[in-house]
Amino acid sequence: MIAGISGALLFIFMFFTWYQVPGAEQIEQVGDVLGVDTGSASAAVSFSGWESFDFIDLICLLAIIVSVGLAAMTLLNASASLPVAGSAITCGIGAFAFLLVLYRVINPPGEGLDREIGLWLGLLATAGIAAGGYLGMQEEQTSFSDQADRLRG
Repeated sequence: MIAGISGALLFIFMFFTWYQVPGAEQIEQVGDVLGVDTGSASAAVSFSGWESFDFIDLICLLAIIVSVGLAAMTLLNASASLPVAGSAITCGIGAFAFLLVLYRVINPPGEGLDREIGLWLGLLATAGIAAGGYLGMQEEQTSFSDQADRLRG
């Protein structure tokens, strides 16, 4: 359930501002003083989670789909014939998304960009997806090595 909630939150957080060009707030303040609408100018210097990446946003979308989808299946008591436990898939994709977002915390996609609240919330949400998947694995009493053996047959 933690993974599903975290996935839904990550979807929302992807629309928040993740990066901003320094000085964007000053553009708005000058516009207010001059009575000029700077909406499009200030929007052009901030980037959401969807706009900031070429590849990482797709991994985040995959993590969202898997975590929310498997949580919905659990709530509806639906089952799927998966080659490995759904919780292991969720944990793996969540951990991969977390590491990619963490990389972009350390190394932003452009020089001089300020890190904004969406980035930090996205990092927490990806950690929640991975943690929720891991807790699901613990509940099912399985591990990655068990799932690897299951794949091999």
